[in-house]
This record gives sequence, C-alpha cells and structure tokens, in this order.
Amino acid sequence: MFGSEPGPLMINRIAAFALPPRKSRQPHLPFFYGWLLVAIAFVTMAVGVNARTAYSLLFPAILDEFGWERGMTAGAFSFGFLVSALVTPCVGWLMDRRGPRPVIELGVLSMGSGLLLAALVREPWQLYLTLGALVGGGVNCLAYTGQSLYLTNWFVRRRGLALSIAFSGVGFGSVIVLPWLQSLIASAGWRTACWALGVIVLGVLVPLNLLLKRRPEDLGLAPDGAASGSAAANRGGNVVDHTWAAVAWTLGKALRTSRFWWIATGYFCGLFLVRGAGPPDEISDRNRLRPDRGRLGVGFGELGGCSRPDRIRPSFGPNRTRMGLDHRQCRLLCLLPDPDPSPGHPNHNPAVRHGRRAGDTRL
Repeated sequence: MFGSEPGPLMINRIAAFALPPRKSRQPHLPFFYGWLLVAIAFVTMAVGVNARTAYSLLFPAILDEFGWERGMTAGAFSFGFLVSALVTPCVGWLMDRRGPRPVIELGVLSMGSGLLLAALVREPWQLYLTLGALVGGGVNCLAYTGQSLYLTNWFVRRRGLALSIAFSGVGFGSVIVLPWLQSLIASAGWRTACWALGVIVLGVLVPLNLLLKRRPEDLGLAPDGAASGSAAANRGGNVVDHTWAAVAWTLGKALRTSRFWWIATGYFCGLFLVRGAGPPDEISDRNRLRPDRGRLGVGFGELGGCSRPDRIRPSFGPNRTRMGLDHRQCRLLCLLPDPDPSPGHPNHNPAVRHGRRAGDTRL
C-alpha cells in the first residue's frame, strides 16, 4: 500500500497545499487600478476635447490670413461633426473587438496628425481634411463615446462617480488649454498654435493611454476593487430588470425593442439641441458683442470651466443672445469689453478694441 503511486485525488490535494494562492496581476499600486484609468480619461478629455473646440479661437486668425467666406471657413467645424457621426458606430464595433487601447490611440493619432498638418493649410479642402475630418473624427474615439465603453466595466457601485470625474476633465482643461492657446495665437500665430497643440496631444496622450485595460478581470481584479464574491453581489444589486439583463443582446435584438429607440431618440434630440446652437466661432455677430480676441481664450475657458454652453450667437432681439443673456451678462461671462462705450472711452476705437483694421466687419 505504501509503495503504490499516489492517485489523482491525492495529487490534487498535495497541489492545493503546495501551490500559492493566485495573486492579482495589478501593478503594485496603493489604490484600485480603475482609478488610474479614471485619471487617464480625465487628462485625455481635458486635452483632446478642448483641442477640438479650440477651432473657435483659430477661426478669426484663419479668416484674417486667407480672407475666405465666414460660412465656408466655419463649415470645416461642422464637417467634423458629420465625420464624427459616421465614425461613431465604428468606434463601438472596434471597441468590442479590440478594446479601448487601440481605439483611443487611433483617435489620438488622428487628432495629433490633423493638428500638425493644419499648420500647412493653404486651401479650403485642406482645412476641411485636417481640422475638420481628422480632428473631428479622432475626438470621437477618445471623448465621451470611447471613454464610456470601457470605464463602465471597472465600476458598478461607483460608476456614476467615476464617469463624472473623468468627464469633468473637459471643463478643467478648458480653463487651462484655451487661454494658453489664445495667447500663443496672439504671439506666434495660429499655425504655431496648431503645431504646439498637436505635439501636446501626441506627447501626452499616446503614452498615457498605453496603460488602458478593457476590464478588471484582465488583471485578476473585480469591479470597484471589491472581492470576487461581493463584486458578484454588487453586479446583481445594480440591475433593475433581471430578465432584461439576462438576455444575450445583439444589435439585431436591440433594434427590435422600444427601449432602444427611446434611448436613441433621447440622445439624438439632446445632442442635436446642444450642437445645434451653432459653431463656437459665432460668439458674436458683425455689429454686436465683438470681443477682444485677447480675451476670447479666457472667456471660453471660464465658460467651459463652469460647464456652461460654449456657443453664443445673438438672435433674439438687438441685445439678446440665443442663451437669453443680454450683453452685460455676456461681458461678465466672457470678459468682453462694453459693446457700446462712450466716444471718449479708450475702447471706442474698433481698431484698438478688436485688434484689427478699422472697417473690418469680421470677428
């Protein structure tokens, strides 16, 4: 009996005692790895989204250099939204198959290359290709859509907190990036500003987003950093309709439900109203609310930092904006000079106030 070979059951028992317990593959951090991803998303949104909306500051300088029609020049920004609409389904499809790292890095490379190539623009189609298609399409990979598709895997109980922190990077970045960019445009020109912004996008966001992981299980972790048992309980406790959640959803199944169409319609209408307020270059018309360009960056930064809409276009009455603000309120928000100072006021000369040739009716 003692000379016989140990059976399979005995071998399994010996292995259970001899082998150490399976350890998490998380890097040695004093906190949950998911919070590191939230910080990366915060920085990515702060730089990436504001690099896109910075077109509002580049717009006047581009008009001054080329003298193109305002509508055609502003159309590059709108063209970016069209490209973004076409890219969005591909972002979800690619995220499902490849994970967040290649998708977000693709967006970073697209935005960075678009900004760098914008410094070489000589024709309108080049403007549409660089600051329109490449920047507008790339931002969709690294902004709200891309971040929402993987951060939700890392948090259940604290999902709302994690997403709100990540998305607040947009407001924080606008306070830092836009005033700096405006000062650079004023001192070195819009081409240098595009080049510098492209270098920052590539130099900061490419290495940061190499740390992304699709789900906590990839590192042997559970959502919220909880133990595996409590994580399973959290997932179950967070579900409202267990029958609905148990379905193995596909795109075809979702399209045949009313819930999908209600959600899709709500998002479509909400984003249509937000984006339909007009491109951000139209903070003023030709004769009213003509801001000093040196203050535009600070104004947009403050609006973004307060999570206020960054698009103001006068349309309701002689002194009203589409937001319903009169010129005094806009002046407080955007640090604009009084639009109608007295003749003796130092800001009365339009050429001095707006940093442009007298008689130039453009922003």
